[in-house]
This record gives sequence, C-alpha cells and structure tokens, in this order.
Amino acid sequence: MPLLLFLFLAMMPAPVLACGLALVLAVDVSGSVDQQEYRIQMDGLAAALRDGIVVDALIDQQAQISLIQWSGASRQEQSVPWTPVKTVDDVYRLAEVIEAVPRPWRNYSTAIGEALALALASFETLDTKMQCDRRVIDVSGDGRSNEGPPPQDMRLALRRAGITVNALAIEEEGEI
Repeated sequence: MPLLLFLFLAMMPAPVLACGLALVLAVDVSGSVDQQEYRIQMDGLAAALRDGIVVDALIDQQAQISLIQWSGASRQEQSVPWTPVKTVDDVYRLAEVIEAVPRPWRNYSTAIGEALALALASFETLDTKMQCDRRVIDVSGDGRSNEGPPPQDMRLALRRAGITVNALAIEEEGEI
C-alpha cells in the first residue's frame, strides 16, 4: 500500500507557490535625474524596504520584487532580478542590493512607455510555478515622456494583465 500512495503522490501536479504580490520598482535614470535625485530614489527605496510595517507586509505577502532602471528608448534594464521575500533577512539584503546598484545611464531621454513595456514583460519571467495574486509597478521619475511610445499606449495591455501602476513624481523644491 505505501508504494501505491507514493505513486499517487508522485503523479500529482506540483503545488503552486504562494505569492501575494509581484512588485516591479521602476526607477528613472534619464538625463533629467541628477545624482542627488538618483540617490533620493535608491536610498528612499532602501529605507522604505527597511520600514518595519513594509517588512512585515512583504513577508506576509511572500512578495517577489524586481528593480528596473530606465531612461530613453532602448535604455531599460532589469538591474535586480526577481527576488523572493520570505524573511526579514531577505528584505534587508534586497535593500542593501538596491542601495548599491550602479546607475547604468545618465544623459538620455525619458521613455516611460518603454519602461512600462519592460516591466510588463518582466512579469512573464517569474518562475512558471509562481502565481502572484497582485502585480504592481511602482514608477518613480522627474520628467515627461519625450521618447518612444507614449505611456498611455501601454494602459490597455497593463489592464489586461491585471497590473496596477503607481507613480511617484520627483519635483524640484517649489515646483507644483
């Protein structure tokens, strides 16, 4: 009888791993972002990840997190691959990696539509056994899209994929 039970269990599909949140952090590194603004983005993300409430929420969600840096057309990269967050140590290691990630470009245009396209495509690279309940892109930047497809052209594809996009604008002091 134990052999029969073993064979039955071996034929069962592998369980789907739990993931409440897949999160892409999309950081603007275009020419309009100076070194201080770049540090605000990277250090701000790291500080947010170390916040106790955020740590608890990410662990509770068994989150998967990735970082994309983006600039002009054809200048987007996944700088930090999908990283599972299951423990406090996982979150703190991710914060350290994000703080230290080098800036790949400095002097190019702003292609928000292409950044969203890369973020959308990156969700397809998650482990095929990983099905996350929510998919979110957090975009930070300081300028208008001035190259590549307009970001609004991505709206339908993002909606169909069930992806929520949040935006954080970096403004100069006194700007409104």
